[in-house]
Amino acid sequence: MSKNERDEAFAEDFISSNPGLPLSLDGILFHYSQEPVKRPNGVPFYQWMQCISGTGEVILDDQKIIVREGRGILLKAHIPHSYYGTTDQWITHNISFSGSACEQILNGLGMKQSGVYQVTNLDITKKFVKGITIHQKTKGPCLDRIYSKELYTFLLDLSYDIQRIHISEPAMENKILRIVDQYLIDHFNQPVSLDILAELVDLRKEYLCTLFKKHMQQTISQHLQIIRIAHAKYYLVHYPEKTVKEIGVLCGFESTSYFCKVFKKIIGYSPDEYRRLH
Repeated sequence: MSKNERDEAFAEDFISSNPGLPLSLDGILFHYSQEPVKRPNGVPFYQWMQCISGTGEVILDDQKIIVREGRGILLKAHIPHSYYGTTDQWITHNISFSGSACEQILNGLGMKQSGVYQVTNLDITKKFVKGITIHQKTKGPCLDRIYSKELYTFLLDLSYDIQRIHISEPAMENKILRIVDQYLIDHFNQPVSLDILAELVDLRKEYLCTLFKKHMQQTISQHLQIIRIAHAKYYLVHYPEKTVKEIGVLCGFESTSYFCKVFKKIIGYSPDEYRRLH
């Protein structure tokens, strides 16, 4: 962790939270060196934990999930789980929240399941926390309602930006697949060929495809599409001046019609429909 990050790090419980509100902010751990946690019965609140640096493991539904920079975990209330760092330091942003309409709101935003999510814009959580700290310092009236409003905006922004992915323990413990996964994340907006990937890990293309699908339960192409569509969701909402064609190109799709077909298959809406809804 850099000196600036150490200076910014803090933990805060919000005693002004109001469980009677639709959304209630319960706590923030910011640039936090995450300690091991084991909760066999879960907790009565919801949690968004975003990895900033290092690597950790989360055990959820009897599956071990590797979480590293660029990914986050959504943990819903009363779901048994545990997590711990696997590097010297595992630095996270951790937002805890609850509320009478929490489950309904999350489901409405498409965040229906606990699990690991690909994050496109790593600054969304940081921006939210900084906004909350400003409100804390002003100590104005009705802080619980202000926090509730800010929390909803944060979850709304986050929902545009994330895409749930499926990563099994054997896959992320396999060095070869970690290399391929990272390459796809780093080069999502460029042409990606099996020849390049096979050369990268020194394997035959056929064997690499078989290995990837066995552990990831999806093909390399399908995994790349999920990463690309996660970015497309963000661009559609945050860059309204760009056309669907331009966004498709930014996300690595040469054909607009194919981009629209993949987007609708994964999200359930066309890019234009998704943009109008958000």
